[in-house]
Amino acid sequence: MARLPKSGEASKRNGNQKNHLEKVIIMKKYIVLIISLLFVSFSFSAETDAVFKKIKKEYILHNDGSIEYKYSKELKLLSHYSFNRMYGETFIVYNPDFQELKINQAYTIMKNGHRVVTPDNAFNIVLPRAAAAYPAYNQMREMVVTHTALEVGATIFLEYSIISKPTYVKEMMETVILAEDVAVEDYEIWVKVPRNVDFHYSLINSQVNAEAFTIEEGITFRWKFSDLPAASHEIASPANYETNPCLMFSAYSNQNEALEKWTSTQAFKQTPTEEMALFVKNTKAENKTEWELIRALQKHVVENVSTKHNPLKWHNYQIENSLKVWNANVGNELEKTNLLYQLYDLAGFKCQIVAFMPYTLYDAQIASFDNFEHFGLMISTKDKGIKILSAVKMNKKSLEKEYAHLYGFLLANGQELATQKPNAVPKIDLIAKLTMDPGNQIFGNITAHLSPEIFNELEIAQDTSSIQQYFSNALQVDSTSHISLLPPKKGTSLASFSFPIKDPAQLEQQENYYFFTIPTYSKGIAQANLKILPTIRTAPLVVPAIDEQYEYIFTLPKSANWVGKEIHISYKEDFGEMTIDVGIKEGKLVLKKHLLIYAGKHQLKLKASRMNVSSKEVETNEVFLNKTQYAVFRKMMIDWYSKSANELVFKR
Repeated sequence: MARLPKSGEASKRNGNQKNHLEKVIIMKKYIVLIISLLFVSFSFSAETDAVFKKIKKEYILHNDGSIEYKYSKELKLLSHYSFNRMYGETFIVYNPDFQELKINQAYTIMKNGHRVVTPDNAFNIVLPRAAAAYPAYNQMREMVVTHTALEVGATIFLEYSIISKPTYVKEMMETVILAEDVAVEDYEIWVKVPRNVDFHYSLINSQVNAEAFTIEEGITFRWKFSDLPAASHEIASPANYETNPCLMFSAYSNQNEALEKWTSTQAFKQTPTEEMALFVKNTKAENKTEWELIRALQKHVVENVSTKHNPLKWHNYQIENSLKVWNANVGNELEKTNLLYQLYDLAGFKCQIVAFMPYTLYDAQIASFDNFEHFGLMISTKDKGIKILSAVKMNKKSLEKEYAHLYGFLLANGQELATQKPNAVPKIDLIAKLTMDPGNQIFGNITAHLSPEIFNELEIAQDTSSIQQYFSNALQVDSTSHISLLPPKKGTSLASFSFPIKDPAQLEQQENYYFFTIPTYSKGIAQANLKILPTIRTAPLVVPAIDEQYEYIFTLPKSANWVGKEIHISYKEDFGEMTIDVGIKEGKLVLKKHLLIYAGKHQLKLKASRMNVSSKEVETNEVFLNKTQYAVFRKMMIDWYSKSANELVFKR
């Protein structure tokens, strides 16, 4: 219903409002048009700015243990943007401590067929930006190759090799995700290993077979891919490894063997210093309870040790020991986690380092340290049980819940976390019984039942009132009372919150009309930012699994009437269901909304050296919607966020 102007101003403001409304409508049309053009132009450019005629990656494990990586590309430029912003330069990062870079060839074939060799001054060595202010990585180098003679229709040719000496991690392992910002016509991957190497691989999202050649020096494997599309840049798209071909290979026997060798090295066993022991002792004295001490030590590492996000591969997977990280006050996520482990050990706590990686990329038979996404510390406490804490942020919930979409395991031996539930569907169940009194105040009570994945347990355990900040259009809690954390519902792990409401200013008034927008929980479907979705979409849409339900029951005074029409909306699809009902029931106004998105199971195409299977099933707490499903889901979101399903209007 349209909002009314204040009394006595209608006739004066009518003309102005009409003009203003027309301007707003025109402005909105322009904004929609501009956004639409941006979507179209971005999508168009991603396909047409350039095209890789060929990419070839070659991995060679030599008999002396050295590993050679050879990369070559042939890239045709189709727009000015392609060489002004996208591909005018190539960046090659390497570590001179154990790697040698060789530029085998670099030239451009211009549109008229003229060949221009890249001059010597087009090769410049710099410090990678990510290595700045990080002493342990100051030796890193980045070769910047500035391509010359670029024009629309020109083709860039580049080939280089990086030879790694056998040092810390001697066995070859790699994860190659075949995804580029533009399409690739011809993509080849070659892997050459000595005959005595226990080499194995896994290829997902593709049915391309490996060609194997046995020669005197060893065995060569080759994969050939054709006409690979550009990677998607649409919002809420699956990760590239979920949809594009992804090859993992390793010379380790299995993941556990690699982890045990890696974590048994000296860096993970560094003995803390007297300075660190004194710090822990002083921190103990300043914190009375066990949990306060645990969080104080965590806070020190989080806030006082700078976090860097350099790939572990840059140091051949060798981490800095806790002493160096302590002295330098800087480290990557694993190094900071290892430091926090040392501090907890000094304080007398038992803990273990935990790693998280995507379910799709985890394979017990294939070691690949490139697939780690996060690390944490699993610590046992007296009052709060087992929690997994971060060394890079003060996590508000245990990490196995925060990273429920990732596979969690102990770094030392690969043992899976028993608490992980990859297909868990987070649940929100909110019931509000509210009354509008003659003075237009809202009072009553709200009870919310939330599953562990959907609320910040560590934060709320400290202060139950913090739950308020996660409600949009939140009602004012009665200041004379408090929020109660109730025991879990029988047979569930749901946490229950109950709080009284007394809000004198919640209703927005315009003349004798009053508007009330229902509060919703921001950690539900709202967190996925799917309120506005374009009509046309190319890539699958990733939607988190959720079971979100609201029921608002209003008791109105005799002097107030609900102004609105009854609503009954229902969807039931293969990916989920939704209902919205608004109307008078037993003399009370009732608004009920329920959205259920099922947990997903992804069937991935698979070609593996050790398994005679053609697919791999991955359970997950999200679902990928195809174009047909997307069209229905978009309508569901329009209804879910519509004003008629979220705003109630009363008249006195």
